[in-house]
Amino acid sequence: AAAGLDASTDGVPAAGGPARVSSAAAVDGLSVGGGLLAAAHLSSLCRSTEAGVTGSASVTALTLARAPVAVPTAPNTSVEVPGVLRAVLNEQVVDGTAITVRAAHVQVLPTGPGTQLLDLVVAESRCALTPGSPLVPSTSTPPPTRVARTTTTRAGPTTSTVPPPVSTTLPPPTTMAPATTTSVGPPPVQAVDVRAASGGARSGPAGTELGVSATGFGGCDDVEIRFDSRRIGVGHPDGAGRLSEADLSVPGDASGGAHEVSASCRSSGRLLRAAAAFDVVDLGGVHRSAFVTSLAEPDQIGTSARSILLSAAGALAMLLAVAFPSQLFNSTLDENYDEVRGWFGFHRPHDDESIRHQVVEFVAFVLLGGLLYGLLSPGFGFDRSSVALVVGLSLSLVVVSLGFRLPHLLYVHHQDGEWGKLRVLPGTAAVAVVCVALSRLVHFQPGYLYGLIAGLALRRQLATETNGALTAASAVSIFSVGILAWIARVPVAHAAAGPHPSLWAVGLEACLAAITILGIETVVICLIPLRFVEGSKLEAWSRTAWALVFGLAAFGYVHVLLRPDSGYVAPTSARLTVVVLFLVFGLLSVAFWAYFRFRAPRPSSPATAELRA
Repeated sequence: AAAGLDASTDGVPAAGGPARVSSAAAVDGLSVGGGLLAAAHLSSLCRSTEAGVTGSASVTALTLARAPVAVPTAPNTSVEVPGVLRAVLNEQVVDGTAITVRAAHVQVLPTGPGTQLLDLVVAESRCALTPGSPLVPSTSTPPPTRVARTTTTRAGPTTSTVPPPVSTTLPPPTTMAPATTTSVGPPPVQAVDVRAASGGARSGPAGTELGVSATGFGGCDDVEIRFDSRRIGVGHPDGAGRLSEADLSVPGDASGGAHEVSASCRSSGRLLRAAAAFDVVDLGGVHRSAFVTSLAEPDQIGTSARSILLSAAGALAMLLAVAFPSQLFNSTLDENYDEVRGWFGFHRPHDDESIRHQVVEFVAFVLLGGLLYGLLSPGFGFDRSSVALVVGLSLSLVVVSLGFRLPHLLYVHHQDGEWGKLRVLPGTAAVAVVCVALSRLVHFQPGYLYGLIAGLALRRQLATETNGALTAASAVSIFSVGILAWIARVPVAHAAAGPHPSLWAVGLEACLAAITILGIETVVICLIPLRFVEGSKLEAWSRTAWALVFGLAAFGYVHVLLRPDSGYVAPTSARLTVVVLFLVFGLLSVAFWAYFRFRAPRPSSPATAELRA
């Protein structure tokens, strides 16, 4: 069973320049043997040129015997359930100037070499250049032939013969008066063209900027644009079914070779889909990372009333999901705070007053944070591109950490004539590790970042009203800095997306992208009103102010980072992941309360009994 099938071929003969031919095939919603093997999407792509042949395949959400399978990328990789099913993924067969690529070649109940109950090929593409062949097929009529059709059953193969399709020749039309009836033609055929923004070629390095145009998508409001199985944007066709999207990007971790860029949507129950080939080439030097290319530019975010209302509903749901569990957690923690501290052996940290020690510690943790968060990018390694990413992330941590504390520092300096002291929070290294591990575990890409690596040590305790107002100012200011960095990134992104970008352009774009993501995520995380984060200070001062500021940050989080328009969450089910994480937070809060509420009463010490008496 399958939900959708698609195939396309495109070629240029030698008379029009360098000869080439490319072919693509795709299957959506595959199920074999009642779900014994299943996949959400399989596609293959091949290309044949005078220089040689290339091929690639993509498989998304593969399960074997209902167990998830890590999808390999190497050609001709075998996976199997011994004696039940054998599958070859990304099967490639090369014969001179011809190549055949199959996304999956499945054998069900194999009993020996070449013997099985079912032999199934899924999403096969074939490409070949034939030197010396005519550019126009012969128009002579071939003699009638018979076509053999073989059907495989449990009783063995049976062969039946069916006649070939019948060709009818119509006489030339005669001149007549215009007809008064309306002629309805066939539905338009979908077509896609993809080119690098710089130079207009159908090839470019990882991270390069793309322009995608398509036709034949009438009746669709939103058209998903994917690079292989990864969503890179959403297009909006005009009344004639045409769309043209610029400022899209090749994922920064795309491997070299042929890839498929597709556009698809559903209209009146039909799947409309078309694909084109794009070659990723290694030009050397530095290129943008997957972390950076996943963040959309401002003009790619939905601005329709429906889109904004959906994001507002998502922000309201986050607000409600956080409010009750945090209140339950906080009240329980306040009543049992000394006992909980004893669980972890917390002691008062030793403060080193020397400025030099503070600076060295701060710089060390900034670089460590940049390195750890660099691991969020799947293509992270020992190269100049990764160095640019680490530098950009480290600078963004400086901006967000200092920017979030700036209102407090200015207030203390204005009131007392001295600056407070930044105190590095060693636990943030553990938070960074958890963020990276959790993001990779649940396939949330590019992942969670938590941007505060330093607290603020003041000589005197601030009043609740003052602390709450300063926290609100900090949250609004760092959220605004994030939005401004998002806008400022646009011209830098165009410079970094060229064929030979400089290290500084790539690093600066990484810094601006990280400030955008950190500026939004940090406010959302920090304003969760728990005792040990900033949100408790704001909520203690004014619940209304907390709801307004947290609601603003939650709206930005949903609309910019989670909505499909943005592409930030790639092909993952990240919206569901975020919902699950908030549910887990709620369940843990209830469990924390229930532990103290329903545990057996503890015996009181004599001193405690005397005090109670």
